[in-house]
This record gives sequence, C-alpha cells and structure tokens, in this order.
Amino acid sequence: MSLGMIDNYNFKEMPAQKYWAPPASWSFEKKKETTQSRIFSGDWYAAEKKDGYFAKLVKDEDGNVGLYSRSRNVNGEYPEKHEWVPHLQSFFDGLPNGTCLLGELYLPSKPGSSNITSLLGCLKEKCVARQTQGEKLHFYVFDILAWENKSYLDKTMLERIDELNLLWRAGYINEYVEIAKYYNGKELWEELQKILASGGEGMVIIRGGAKYQ
Repeated sequence: MSLGMIDNYNFKEMPAQKYWAPPASWSFEKKKETTQSRIFSGDWYAAEKKDGYFAKLVKDEDGNVGLYSRSRNVNGEYPEKHEWVPHLQSFFDGLPNGTCLLGELYLPSKPGSSNITSLLGCLKEKCVARQTQGEKLHFYVFDILAWENKSYLDKTMLERIDELNLLWRAGYINEYVEIAKYYNGKELWEELQKILASGGEGMVIIRGGAKYQ
C-alpha cells in the first residue's frame, strides 16, 4: 500500500485547497459589502487565521505519520516535518490510524510565517534544539479530512466543524495543540473586529455547505 492512503485515497499527495481573495480592482466598499453580506447571510463560517506554516497531518491506514507542507519542493515532493516537532509526538501517537488533519504550525509569541519557515528550514537537530532552548511550535487544527480510516471529503464544512468539536471533546488536544473555533453570523462579525483590533491577521471564511476542494 502507498504511503498516505486512507479509504482508497492518497491524502499525502492531495493538493491543498486555495484561498480566494477579492480582485485588486475591487474598491474597498465593494470588498466590505461582499464580506458583510456573506457574514450576515448565516451561510458562512469562519475561524481565526494563524500566521504560520501550513501543515497537513496524515496518519495513514498503516499508522505511518507525515506532516506535510502546502507546496512541493524542487523534487516534486511535499516536505515532511513531523520529526521536527517531537513535543507533538504524543498527540500523533494518540490519533487513530486513518486520520488527516489540516492545521498551522505557529509560535504564539512570534507570529509570522517567516519566523516559522526559518525554524523548520533548519536541519532537524538544530530545529529541535532551538525549540528546547526557546518556544515550541504549536499546532492549530482548522479542518479534518479523514478519521478512523474514513474519508470526510464528501462531508460539508459544517459537518466537518462538528467533527472537529468531537475531537476537542474527546480530549485529543494538549498544551501544544489547539482546535479552531468557528463563528457564524453576528458572532463572526464581532470576532473579526476583535482579531483585527488586537493585530491579528484575520479570519478564513468558508460556506457551510461547501466540500473540500
């Protein structure tokens, strides 16, 4: 069996979903009106976007663990970094075979993708040593695409949010793992203002009925 296989699909080789942003030609007012109309329609859900390093965790049907980046390297492969974060190993070990989680590796006190990329770009031993001497990378989980050998690619975003909540209630998180909290409607708008006011990057908004693409 190929590395990364879950429910007859290779999650290791799955490309990451792309974000959509309003065209640069749109005026500020048009961008604001479009955002507000989606938020207050009640059909869209959003969670905070952490400024870090995209990480796709795959624990395949045979129990092989991989933590893959968004983009392929010059050899056409997704860089794999699970051994760069040994403090997360107990979290990986506790997950059932056939799991795929999407998240962001980030440093709570040093937001910014450049900080994390420079850390993960080191040799494994140097990266681990730096985290031992300083702050450890945290894993912010914002989506779930497979669980217990069942693919969730046919589930809607709203259904997957429910599954994420079950993951949280089941006690899988630890001090270095956080599950994204999703907001809807008025609460979403209020949370967005709080995040922006505190200097956060913003939120990712997804239609509740959308499947992963």
